[in-house]
Amino acid sequence: MGRLVCCLFVIVGSLFMSGVKSFTSLNNSATGYTFVVFEDSLYDTDSWFDARKLCRTDVSPFADLAEITDESDVTTVENLLSSSGASNPAYWLGIHNLEVYPSARFTASLQTGQPLTFDKWDTGRPKSDGVRCGTVKKDNNNWRDERCHLGSQLYGVLCRLPMQPSPIDSNTGCPPTMVPFEGKCYDFHILSNAWVNFTTARSTCEGLPGGRMVVPTSTMQEFVARYAILSGVLNFWLGVTDQEVDREFKGVYGEALDNPKWDTTDWDYGGQDGEVDCVFFDTSDGYWLTNDCNADLHGILCVVDPLVYAASTPGQFSPSAVSSAASATVTPSVGCKEIRRLLINQEPSFCPLICWAVCLSACLSVHVATTR
Repeated sequence: MGRLVCCLFVIVGSLFMSGVKSFTSLNNSATGYTFVVFEDSLYDTDSWFDARKLCRTDVSPFADLAEITDESDVTTVENLLSSSGASNPAYWLGIHNLEVYPSARFTASLQTGQPLTFDKWDTGRPKSDGVRCGTVKKDNNNWRDERCHLGSQLYGVLCRLPMQPSPIDSNTGCPPTMVPFEGKCYDFHILSNAWVNFTTARSTCEGLPGGRMVVPTSTMQEFVARYAILSGVLNFWLGVTDQEVDREFKGVYGEALDNPKWDTTDWDYGGQDGEVDCVFFDTSDGYWLTNDCNADLHGILCVVDPLVYAASTPGQFSPSAVSSAASATVTPSVGCKEIRRLLINQEPSFCPLICWAVCLSACLSVHVATTR
């Protein structure tokens, strides 16, 4: 009985709080994407990289900062910002010049890095005086380029995700959170704030289906450098050590190094004598450096075989399957905010009713199961 009372308390409490929404969304059927804006100013951030993480963690693993690709997107974003409770005068967009600085050329897709084919720049923008990331103004929907870390200034967060998300991209075989390159999928772990040691990084990669640490070849050096910058992580462990012969580095899976990009100005270049050293990749300049393998100082970079990964993923999820999976994993301690996140493709006006129904169904199911 106590569990049922607790469940009802959760539902009544959620109903009471239904007027306070953390984010709202609007579909654009013309492009097949849902745009999402955080309404609570507590989510405003001075960092473009932190804004990306909020889209992935609080909206959906399929989400990222919004890209505006045509006039129908402009109209959708305008309607969303004007009808929501979001009050910030500007919002982060998924465009940047991080790959090509000091050029003013901005790239569009965070996944493909393709140049913009549509833009709506404000007068005098973009500039070419530094590393910059895109924003959109609420009053006129024009774009501006700002410093990617603003300091004291906070901007709102505008996200985008497919209306029909799939755990595997049918064109690349990669999950939407990974980046395809030369038939493989690269996971830059943009959501990982914690620095880890080499052993943890390796076990994390090898825990993924078909996953390994990355041993960059000469053909992938530029690619790794480009997307490492977009991750917002300062540096990543590479799958390179001198664990067999001191100061003789090779890949942890036996690979010979193909044109390694050593930072020859580093005092520790080549590692310390008499100890096992591991190699990390410096995102800021693209060079390799060495460090004690036990140092918890670097991020995680993995490569995945898409065929192995896809074989571990049972089929392609449809929107109904995503919704079913969401409701099946709900527990009485999960509020409407979490269920709303899982059902983000529903129009905002319908989501509350769905949330209450799922909450009630989940609570009653748990109550019945525990009283049998």
